[in-house]
Amino acid sequence: FILNVLRQYQLNQNKLEQEKINQENISSIQNLNSQVHPMYLGDPSANKVIYEFVDYNCGYCHKYHQELLNVMKKDNSIKLVIIQMPILGNSSQELSEIALASSLQGQFEVVHNYLYSSDRKSNIDDILADLFLRGVDLKRLKYDLDSQEVSNFLSTHKVYVDEFKFTGSPATIIGNQIIPGYIDSNKITEILEKEFS
Repeated sequence: FILNVLRQYQLNQNKLEQEKINQENISSIQNLNSQVHPMYLGDPSANKVIYEFVDYNCGYCHKYHQELLNVMKKDNSIKLVIIQMPILGNSSQELSEIALASSLQGQFEVVHNYLYSSDRKSNIDDILADLFLRGVDLKRLKYDLDSQEVSNFLSTHKVYVDEFKFTGSPATIIGNQIIPGYIDSNKITEILEKEFS
């Protein structure tokens, strides 16, 4: 009898804890939705918003990027907001800063897509040379890398990552659903329909 009472108490405590976490997450998502996000792909005024937390050195993120693009090809009423989560070392941090700095000259989409392409080089100088060929102003990029704006972006994105307690990439928020890890385009579409119907 005592064991059953203890078990029931533990189940109730777990349920209350989960409800608390869910409420905190919904509050965090509302906060995320209320902010301006200059790093995005797709329709800037779309009601359907996907938040993707990324690391440019994450193999699953590369694969996942293509799944998201496939969904966006079929549905052009989506805004994909990119939140930087450089967790795989110094190289990830450097690529994240380049992507953020590129947004200050309106080249975020070009840089983001390149960093997830099979054309991407491994050496940073070669990456910058490729970005130059794609229309990125390298002089301005180097100036913006040291700017307060980029520093602020990095701090803001870290706050989001910490708030949702993400420890791996990719991670996604669609509506009120938080999805850790990789999912395919069919699952993305299914969640979009459920959250935004």
